[in-house]
Amino acid sequence: METVKIKQMEIGSGKPKICVPLVGKTIADLKREAKLVASLGIDFVEWRADYFAKVMDLETVKWALREFKPFLNGLPLLFTFRSKAEGGETEITESFYFELNQAIIRTKEVDLIDLELFHEEQHLNRLISEAHQAGIKVVMSSHDFKKTPLKDELLKRLKRMEELGADVTKIAVMPQDGTDTLALLDTAAVMNQEAKVPFIAIAMGELGILSRLSGRFSGSAVTYAAAEENSAPGQISVASTKQILNALGEKDA
Repeated sequence: METVKIKQMEIGSGKPKICVPLVGKTIADLKREAKLVASLGIDFVEWRADYFAKVMDLETVKWALREFKPFLNGLPLLFTFRSKAEGGETEITESFYFELNQAIIRTKEVDLIDLELFHEEQHLNRLISEAHQAGIKVVMSSHDFKKTPLKDELLKRLKRMEELGADVTKIAVMPQDGTDTLALLDTAAVMNQEAKVPFIAIAMGELGILSRLSGRFSGSAVTYAAAEENSAPGQISVASTKQILNALGEKDA
């Protein structure tokens, strides 16, 4: 499996990396959050732009990015607009989804960008190509907030992301019972043997908390933790995440 190197961080090597989302609605909120997460000793930061109140105004989005980024003190930054269909906060058109992501890529102010698998493939290919030309890594994702698809379907999605040129692949599902969580972990076990690039496998909600903390064993390369407000069900605090990963022997992994 290849690793992904960004600044001092190497995804897919050593312990799972801890990512904290920024979910501020205003630029002032984002600055405050950025200052906080920069002090937590995490690996990288995700800007969940679907929470940003003025996300429909591209110039304001770019301004916000320029305003809060310096407060991250050099931490790698992942840009994500999570669509409403995949659990996001704001409904936008398909065309604006591509316009927004393209605008962010062209700023060259982010290190990674999250692109959802279930969008028009021709436009996805163009975004992936532009991102790579700009030196930006692509995290390709698929989220199901209602159920857990069968393992074969989960593997199919992750491997399709690899085929499309993702640098990191991500699958997140909502378990209805413990069996669903085990199916997600079983998927991760297969990918741990077969993946060509680092992958992230998350079961959301209380039933899925184990999946957020077992990356050392499942191979999942990143876990998302909350500084203040959760951006997904089942997300736990940075402090608790660190404590549990260390207890599992991840401290010096």
